[in-house]
Amino acid sequence: HPYSRVFNAAARALNFILENAVVSHLNLPKICDFKEKINEMNGKLSNVNYNYLSMTGDLANMYTSLDHSSIRKAVRWLLFDTSKTVRERKCVSVPVSSNDNNISFGKSMASDNSKITLTYEKLVDIMNFDLNNSVFTVGNTTKQQKCGIPMGSPLSPALAVIVCAYYEHLIFEKLRSYKFSTWTNKVLGVRYMDDVFSVVTHDGTNVSKHRAKEILKWFEFGYHKNMTLECEDTSIPFKFLSSTMTAVDGSPITYEYYNKNIDPIISTSTQKFLTFQHYGSLAPKAQKRSVIVSSLHRLCMNSNSKNRVVEVKI
Repeated sequence: HPYSRVFNAAARALNFILENAVVSHLNLPKICDFKEKINEMNGKLSNVNYNYLSMTGDLANMYTSLDHSSIRKAVRWLLFDTSKTVRERKCVSVPVSSNDNNISFGKSMASDNSKITLTYEKLVDIMNFDLNNSVFTVGNTTKQQKCGIPMGSPLSPALAVIVCAYYEHLIFEKLRSYKFSTWTNKVLGVRYMDDVFSVVTHDGTNVSKHRAKEILKWFEFGYHKNMTLECEDTSIPFKFLSSTMTAVDGSPITYEYYNKNIDPIISTSTQKFLTFQHYGSLAPKAQKRSVIVSSLHRLCMNSNSKNRVVEVKI
């Protein structure tokens, strides 16, 4: 992308601002926070004896069907209409190196040009430039994209996430208007990009269960009008991100690392889908060791269940 450096910096700044905005939403900023978030949800669910209803699904049309006015509205809401956890000074300092995560509010004081400062107005300008210059080619004809955001732009994921967070904020505001704080229902959930998982607690009564079902419907149909949340059955184990999850009323949420090769490896010690090389291959030993290390890392990050470990031992 010809403006990848600027757009990447703007995307990192917007994600940082969303992470530090004092608003209610389900956005998970980093995949490595997934385990901590689910464990936190289980801790809160234990206080209500694990009485809850759950919903999961994928958001369709997250990129292709968003009108630009909705994107601009959501970004301006985040920048100018939300409080932040610290004094913001209406600008963000972003490291030039993508490996440096030391992003902060305020102007950069670095004298070596290792950071750039993006004001909120500059972030709006960058967003408008990206939206106004989204073009595609059909045959010999070049067209301007009036609806949707380009899949290849470094800024697009951040814009889509902010739109989702904005509509989640509206759902929580709707709950507050119904004096939600006086109800026995509580909303917990997580969304990573287009994958959504949410639960609503209840006190065991039919009235509370009915309210929980209705609240879940608000989340199912509460996103942008052009987005569709394609829900899955949560009464049986379901795939979410890199895990297979179980979320059944009366029991804690459990999850285990999903590996499409686990069953053939257990039964025949072979892969049905070739995802890594055989140890007897000509690849360097360090590369083979990294396969084991990365697999163990994914197991630790995406599992709180020992069921499969016990099965392997048997």
